[in-house]
Amino acid sequence: FILVLVAVSVLCVVAQPFLKRHGGVFYALCFAAVVVFYAAFEGILPVPVRNIMHWLMQKDMLSVAMFAVVMFIGVLPRQWRIAESLRAIRTELSIGACILTLGHVVLYLSEFLPRAFASHSLKSNVAVSFAVALVLAALLIVLGVTSLRAVKRRMETRSWKRLQRLAYAFFGLVYLHLMLMLVPSALVSNLEAQVSIAAYTTVFGTYAVCRVARAVKDRSGRRTGENDTIALTDEPLSFSAL
Repeated sequence: FILVLVAVSVLCVVAQPFLKRHGGVFYALCFAAVVVFYAAFEGILPVPVRNIMHWLMQKDMLSVAMFAVVMFIGVLPRQWRIAESLRAIRTELSIGACILTLGHVVLYLSEFLPRAFASHSLKSNVAVSFAVALVLAALLIVLGVTSLRAVKRRMETRSWKRLQRLAYAFFGLVYLHLMLMLVPSALVSNLEAQVSIAAYTTVFGTYAVCRVARAVKDRSGRRTGENDTIALTDEPLSFSAL
């Protein structure tokens, strides 16, 4: 996951001009990736492709990495040139990640959940994880649709900001979903699960600390009247502006 996150971060910086000018093409590529994922899952593609899609899509590493980039864009110092550049593509990254995540969710709900119930062997952690996934899917649709600029323009600003605060709950539930799937294996000394927990906890924990620090700095700047900060309450809180 860390390798995927680093690769996605580098690609975002390099491909920023393309993503900004050709958002529709990027969304089409994300849909195409979902189609390839389904084809790989059905076993009709070469093994190397199936292995790649297993890690990127079935384990949902690609979309989580994209959401992580969106998260950290919101806590980078505003005066950094790279932060300004990446803020311009937050919406595109968010919607692309939504497309990939929905592809992941649909596969699991349509393929794995019926099998688990049919075998009467659904573990408690898996059952809770699927329940969390359903909530995540609902949040994903609402937040993704309202991140579209055309939808945002039609909404009242205060209502839009209030609704988009659900993005924080979304990211928290993503972490919970991951832990529900990984912790049982980690408890029986599964090294891969333990390393995965450490990686995800480091990323999400670092963001939480940075977000609190940013909020404190913004509120302090508001009180002192500094011009280079924006109060937390005045900053759009959304997939595209966390």
